[in-house]
Amino acid sequence: MKRLLISFVLLAAIPIATIPTDSRAQEFEEELNDIAAQLREAESEKRSLQLRLQLAGQRITLLTEVRRLMQLLPGLTKQIEAVEAKGDEPKLQRIEEQVEATELGIELAHAKLELLGKRGSLLNILSELSEPDFEPLRREAQSLLKMTNEASALIERIFKLYRNGPELDVEEIEQEVEAFEETFERRREILQLKLELHWAREEGAEEEIRELEVELKEFGDASDVEPRPERDQAEARNRPAPMKLTHEEVVAAGKLEFQKHIVPLLRTACFECHAGESASGDLSLEALVQVQPLVINRTHWINVIQQLKVRSMPPTDADQPAEADRRRMAAWLTNAIDNFDYSTVRQPGYEQARRLTHDEYNNTIRALTGIDIRPADRFPADLTATSGFENSANSLFLQPVTLERYIGGAESIAAAAWPEIPTTDKQRAAWQLLLGDATDLMASGAVESVLQRFASRAYRRPVEPNEIGPLMSHYERRIEQGASARTALRDVLQVMLVSPSFLIRTERDGPDVNKPFRISDWELAGRLSYFVWATMPDDELFRLAEAGRLHEPTVLAAQVDRMLRDSKADTLGSIFASQWLGFTDLGRVRPGQIDNPWATDSLIAAMKQESAMLFNSVVRNDAPLDRLIDADYTFLNEELAAHYRMKGVSGTRMRQVSLNSSPRRGILGHGSILAVTSFPGRTSPVIRGNWILTKLLGTPPPPPPPNVSEFDERVAENEKLTQRQKLELHRRKPNCYACHSQIDPLGFGLEEFEWFGRHRPKSRGKAVDSTGQLPGGKPFQGLTGLSETLLRERIDDLTTQVSRKMLSYALGRQLEYYDEATVGDLVKHVQTHDRRLPSLIHAIVESDTFQMKQTESVVRTE
Repeated sequence: MKRLLISFVLLAAIPIATIPTDSRAQEFEEELNDIAAQLREAESEKRSLQLRLQLAGQRITLLTEVRRLMQLLPGLTKQIEAVEAKGDEPKLQRIEEQVEATELGIELAHAKLELLGKRGSLLNILSELSEPDFEPLRREAQSLLKMTNEASALIERIFKLYRNGPELDVEEIEQEVEAFEETFERRREILQLKLELHWAREEGAEEEIRELEVELKEFGDASDVEPRPERDQAEARNRPAPMKLTHEEVVAAGKLEFQKHIVPLLRTACFECHAGESASGDLSLEALVQVQPLVINRTHWINVIQQLKVRSMPPTDADQPAEADRRRMAAWLTNAIDNFDYSTVRQPGYEQARRLTHDEYNNTIRALTGIDIRPADRFPADLTATSGFENSANSLFLQPVTLERYIGGAESIAAAAWPEIPTTDKQRAAWQLLLGDATDLMASGAVESVLQRFASRAYRRPVEPNEIGPLMSHYERRIEQGASARTALRDVLQVMLVSPSFLIRTERDGPDVNKPFRISDWELAGRLSYFVWATMPDDELFRLAEAGRLHEPTVLAAQVDRMLRDSKADTLGSIFASQWLGFTDLGRVRPGQIDNPWATDSLIAAMKQESAMLFNSVVRNDAPLDRLIDADYTFLNEELAAHYRMKGVSGTRMRQVSLNSSPRRGILGHGSILAVTSFPGRTSPVIRGNWILTKLLGTPPPPPPPNVSEFDERVAENEKLTQRQKLELHRRKPNCYACHSQIDPLGFGLEEFEWFGRHRPKSRGKAVDSTGQLPGGKPFQGLTGLSETLLRERIDDLTTQVSRKMLSYALGRQLEYYDEATVGDLVKHVQTHDRRLPSLIHAIVESDTFQMKQTESVVRTE
């Protein structure tokens, strides 16, 4: 009975429609074929899942190994430190060999992980190739999978040779690996293109079909998607070179009438996109041509000139002006900007009232108390204005939250520096600095004398009689409430530390709103001290200001020399240079310490110090500005030296170290600069090249055209292409060539340094390509060649940029068009003094722009 029941169930499970008859034989066969296809698809999916599971397991194993090896490195580093201290050279050599083996193991694991990524991408392709029509492509994909197994064996061989093998064998296997990679990537690219072509034909996408067929035809002709030197050179010859104007062209064009001869050309070529409220790039040339002189909008017109010279505007899909008209526009504008007589608009500018920056506040508190309390470190961060500096009046807002912090800061300062009963030497010294000769606060006039002196220093000017009265009233009120003399005095000091006269730097207005006037000696002392020291004037500056002698040229020059010899002038490196060059942002780009335990707070601090100390050494040694670029020395402590893999430095103290046996040179070889110009985990020639042009030289490239991405998707995802090759492909686009022909070669010169500043002559066994060539210039190799090229071809730009940046920092505002006359004077002065930075500082302090001011109402700005 049971057997019959089972038979019935089985029969019931078979649809009657599937039982073959003569009339349904064809349908039955089709259904069987469909089931067979589904089986093949399921089996393929099963194999794919099994392979993916296998890949995931291998990836987990490799990542676990990487983590284990990376966790070993800190311990080995500590062992090296301990053994070096003992001078045990044999043991030191054994540990260093362990470090090298560990780092090599990490590289091997990463190479295998990259190979697993290639296998994963092939599995993605195979998952699309289950249908019989794809059988040829499927066989090709499976063949490529077998190649990855061969690649795995090659990787093992090459890393074994790195450990043990002779150098000759290493070179041979490296060539074999390179040839293998080229073959593999070429075949994989063809496979991907054929698959894309299939789907494009399925969808009837005619334009995409044509593009893919052209690419496949190139492959059939033994071409490659990778850039080839001969093809690049041919394209470079066919591409119009950036326009170079002759002196005669510029002078001749300058004689033309702007409204009659130039504006019509601009209207035809540019106004279609750059006019009205919806102007492209928020740049309305229609509005700019109405503002005279054109130098009022100098930055915008320099950009227009550059776009005309490199022919990036108008865009390639728009009607192009005749070459003669393009040259005429560029020449006239060049003459209008470069040859404008800036002396006709020379003005000292208006110095707005502004609060102390956090650095200035901390330093001023230290000068007043003698204790480095640094309350502003807990304040909201200062903003950076368009000048690039935090001391710009445009960004120093006094917000309610900041005012609350000042009140709390005053309380903490008073408690730390002036407790009623001092318990430390620093507190006793702070009371002594405050009281001076007033040994008995109960003596007649003693408290008033202390407040008079403190207020004059804190407010950085003579104190008015009506200002002392309220302070004394507050003191007497606290005494009446039972407070001791010292407690009452301390309470008054707290009030003074939140006074606008302390927190805000102000200068008086002149008697005639229509005429510039010279600032007082007290105001000059404040400008000078906050420029050179980023803190309040000291007693000698106050004494000279009170005597009315500080403005005398010989006295002022002597004071500048004295101040530059003082250690407080180190703020020129730690504040001015760090904000100009951007290494103040190093903390924002530091890697996470969990995955990168070497990225300690002390290492980040040392990297910042290295760059600040180099700048300060150029100032203190009265050295040429050139040393900033080609210095053959730097400043290291043991931790930073270990990061750079340099030996012979021990201890935490930063000290000068020779670079004669190192590939590093100047500021461009500093880890701080290399890190802030990289992406996390990888270098960026574009960011580094743009940093050199924009930050270092002050000659930024034109902004990119709208809707331009970094890379085409196919180029971006091609793992075979190096970053250099991707950028070379990107640079072929006409809209991209204008910028990247200037940017990329500079960035390539720094490719021998990895993303956080370590030197890397080789990457995975291959020599890093660090060659570069500026348009029209000579080729250079690496940082040394780049430094020589910059000093040979761009030193004037560097001199102008340093002059412009330091003047802006000294004034505490962004520069305006009327400041260009002063910038020109500074550049000439520095060039005649061998480009020495102290001469620039002297020239700024001696300039009318620094020593004078003007009423705001007559100052025109952009």
